[in-house]
Amino acid sequence: MPRIRRDDPVKLIRLALVGLDAQIAGLRETRTQLAAMIDQSPMTPAVQVAAPQKRRKLSAEAKEKISVPSVSWYAGYDLRGATFSP
Repeated sequence: MPRIRRDDPVKLIRLALVGLDAQIAGLRETRTQLAAMIDQSPMTPAVQVAAPQKRRKLSAEAKEKISVPSVSWYAGYDLRGATFSP
């Protein structure tokens, strides 16, 4: 096996891509063989991608509750010295 100089990143990346392509080809072959064992079409995807969930909207009341800090949250803090005293 030829030695590659570490200071040549282009050659290292090319070799990595060749290795990945070989692994992908092997995995495709294995998938085709396994699909044939269960009488499935070799090109159908095995995993269905879930649809993204819709984002829930907040009511105006909920937005107001979030944006207004609670008085009790500030109750134990000395805001000038940033210390907490329960």
